[in-house]
Amino acid sequence: MLWDFLTLASVYLFRGVSHDSINFDYPNLLHYWDYTREVGVPFWSFSQGMGQDIFPFSFGNIFRAVLLLLDRDQIAFGIAYVEFLKLLLAGWFFYLYLKSMGFSGFSGLIGSILYAFSSFMILGSTLGLFSTECVYFALLLYAFERLYGKGDGRLLPVVTALFAAFQPFALYLYGLFLVTYVFFRVGSEQGWQPRRLRQLLLQTAALSALGIGMAAVFAWGIVQAMVASPRLEYLDIFSNSLALGNLFAVKFPAINGELPAMFFSVNLTNLGGPESPLVYVGLLTLLLAPQMPVLVGRRMRSWSAALLCLWVLPLLFVNIRFLLWFGSGFYNRSVAFFFAFVLLLFAIAALDRLDKAKINLYLLLVTGVVAIALLFSLDLMVSTLQIPPALRWEIAGLLVLHTVLLAGYAQERGRGFVKAAILVLVIGEAMLCSWRTVHMKNTALAPQELTAGEFWDDDSLAAITYLKATDSTFFRLEKTYSSSPAPARRFPYTDAKAQGYYGTSSYTNFNHRYYSEFLQLTTGRKFSNWLRGPDDNQNLQAITATKYIISRAGEGGSVLRQSYDHVKDMGGVQIWRNPLTLSLGFAYNRFVPMRTFTQLPLEARPDFLLNSAVVLDDDFERWRGVEMSAEDSDVKEELRISSHRPGRIDGTVALAQPKLFFFSIPYDMGWRATDNGKEVALARVNIAFMGTLLSAGTHKLSLQYWPTYFPAGAVTSCLSLLVYIVFLVVFRNPPQPKRRVGRSD
Repeated sequence: MLWDFLTLASVYLFRGVSHDSINFDYPNLLHYWDYTREVGVPFWSFSQGMGQDIFPFSFGNIFRAVLLLLDRDQIAFGIAYVEFLKLLLAGWFFYLYLKSMGFSGFSGLIGSILYAFSSFMILGSTLGLFSTECVYFALLLYAFERLYGKGDGRLLPVVTALFAAFQPFALYLYGLFLVTYVFFRVGSEQGWQPRRLRQLLLQTAALSALGIGMAAVFAWGIVQAMVASPRLEYLDIFSNSLALGNLFAVKFPAINGELPAMFFSVNLTNLGGPESPLVYVGLLTLLLAPQMPVLVGRRMRSWSAALLCLWVLPLLFVNIRFLLWFGSGFYNRSVAFFFAFVLLLFAIAALDRLDKAKINLYLLLVTGVVAIALLFSLDLMVSTLQIPPALRWEIAGLLVLHTVLLAGYAQERGRGFVKAAILVLVIGEAMLCSWRTVHMKNTALAPQELTAGEFWDDDSLAAITYLKATDSTFFRLEKTYSSSPAPARRFPYTDAKAQGYYGTSSYTNFNHRYYSEFLQLTTGRKFSNWLRGPDDNQNLQAITATKYIISRAGEGGSVLRQSYDHVKDMGGVQIWRNPLTLSLGFAYNRFVPMRTFTQLPLEARPDFLLNSAVVLDDDFERWRGVEMSAEDSDVKEELRISSHRPGRIDGTVALAQPKLFFFSIPYDMGWRATDNGKEVALARVNIAFMGTLLSAGTHKLSLQYWPTYFPAGAVTSCLSLLVYIVFLVVFRNPPQPKRRVGRSD
C-alpha cells in the first residue's frame, strides 16, 4: 500500500477524492513551518482570509507537529512515514485493547489487522485527520479497559488530552460513544448495575476533565474559533431537526444509497469518498458478526443488540446525523466508524469463541449467500453505482474463501492450518483493498511535480518574491488562478499559505465569522468553509489594502488592463497594481450605523465604503456627538507603517481634525492598540474590521495581537499537568476492582 511512498517514488498527496490533502492539509503544514521559522509561535496570520488566529490548529495534532520538525522540502515525503506510523499504532493499540478484554492472541491479531486496514483508517490516511482519530480511538478503548478491568485510570487523561488538543468536537463524538460503550460493557457482563455504572461514569468523567485541562491551551482556542465561525448560522436549520417528526424522517440521498456497497469495499463504487459511510472492516467481519448472537448468552445478546441499534440509526436517518453534528452537516465520518467498530467487535467476539463452540454452519452459509446476492444486486438497487465486474467477482471469491475456511474451523483437526490460512487471507485482502483505496480513488503526486517549476513552485512564486523585495509596505495580493496541483473550485483558496503571501481568501473548517459577514453584505456571496475574497471588486480591494493582482499572461481581461496599472511580466504571469488601494489603516470623515448601510442596494455598498465607515448601531449612538468634518476628501490620511509582521503593526499618522481611524484587520478581541503609548479601545468597523476614534494631531500607533484565551489556557494546562503528575505518583499501584463475573457471560 505504502511502498512506493516510503521509497519516495510518489508523494502522499492526491488528486481525486482526497484532494484536500493538497488543498487543505499540505498548505497548512507549509504555512506553519514558514511561520515558526520566520516569526515564532503561530498566532495571528494574514494568510488565512484577511487575518485570523491559527494557533489552536497548529500543534494540537501531534502527528502533524512531528512533520514540522523536518525541512520544508521534506514535509511532503514525510507524510507517508507518519501515516505508516499511525497504521502501526492503530493496530497495536487495538490489539492491546482486545487482549485487555481477555481475547486470545489470534483473535487480537485478526482484529488489529481488520481495524488498522478499515476503510475509515486507509481512506482517512489520505487526508490525515481520520487516521489520527483511528489511533486515538483505539487508545481510548484500551485506556477505558484498563480503568474498567484493572482500576488503572492513568492512561485516560492522556488520550483525552490528545483528543481535546486535536479537535474538541471529536472528543465530544467519541466521548458520546464511550458513554454508550460503558453501558454495554457493564450491562453485558454484570447486568443492570446502577451503582457500578455511576461509579464508572464519574471516574471516566473526572479523568477526562483532567485530560481536557491538560489540553486547554489548544482546546479553548479551537472552541472559540468554532463559536466565532459562520457555521453557527446553521443553528436555525439545526433547531428544525430536533422535532421528533423530522428526526426520524426517512431520507435516502445518494450517499445513503451506497451504504450497502461500503460494507464490501470503499473501492466497489464510483461514489466512495471521505464523506461516504466508511463501514468496511473486512469481509470476514460480515461473515462472523451474525455468528455472535448464537455463541453468547441472552444478556450479552440483549446489550449487543441495543448497542448495534443505537449506532445504526444515524446511518439510516440523516437528521439524526445532523443532530449529532449540531447542524454543521450530514456527515457520516465518525458515526459510520462507530457502527463499523461495533460490527468488528461482534465478529472478533464470535471468532474468539470458535475454539470452544462450533460455528453455526447453516447461518454461515446463509450469510455468505446473502452477502454474495447483495453484492451482485447493488447496481440494481442504486442505478448510479458503477461497479467494475472484475472487482465484483474478486470480492465474491474472497467471500467464498472466507466461508470455506470458517467452515473448516469447526473441525479441531487441522485448526492450526485453518488459522494460518485465515491470517494469510485477511492480510492479503487488507493489502489488496488498501492499495486500491489509495491508488484507485486518487492519483498521487510525483516528486518532481513539487519542485519542477510547476504548481506552487510556478512563476507566481517568483512574482511574489519580486513584490516582497520591491515593496516594503504592508499589502495584500490576489491571484486570478490557483497554483494547486488539484485546484478546488478553480480558485486560490489556500495559495497564500503555500506560497507565503498575504491574501484575502480562505479554505478552513472555521473561517472568521465577521469577515464572512462582510463579504456576504458587500458581494452577496454566502460563505462557510470556502471563503472567497473581494477578487472582482476594485473598491473593496482598495479599502482592504489589496494592492496587487497576479494573473496568467493573456488571461488578465479588459478589466485589469483598463482599471489596474501594469507592473511587470514575469515568465507566464503578469503583475498588476490597484491605483485606488489605501494603506492598512486610514481615516474616515464620517460614519453611519449598520442599519443605514444594510438598506443600501447591494451594488452601491462597495462604493459607499470608500467614503463612509460603517459602525455598529450601539457605537453610532455613543459616537454621534463627535465633531468631524462633513466634507469628503479624495486624499485620505493613511497610516505610514514603519514595521509590520503577523501580530504586530507599527506606524504613524497626522490628523488635522478628529477622525474615525480604520484598520483592515478582522476584528478580534486579542488585538490591542496604543496611541502614543496609551491604550485605546478598538471597535468593530465596516462590519468585520477594527477602528478607533482619534483626535487631531500626530499619532504613533501600535497594534499587537495576543490571543485572549492563551494565558488562561496555558495556566490551566500547566496546573492540570501538575495535578496529573501528582496523580501518577499517588496511584503508582492502583487498587484492583472487585473481580467481575466472567468475561462476557
